[in-house]
Amino acid sequence: DKIKAGADLIQLYTGFIYSGPSLVKKINNLLIKRNESKY
Repeated sequence: DKIKAGADLIQLYTGFIYSGPSLVKKINNLLIKRNESKY
């Protein structure tokens, strides 16, 4: 799923270092919005 979102493990790890745990919530919210816009 992460690969489908256009990110690889290194990008996620780097983002997690700079943004902290809130990055996971941001990614989830963006994926939800993206999936909702498809329908």
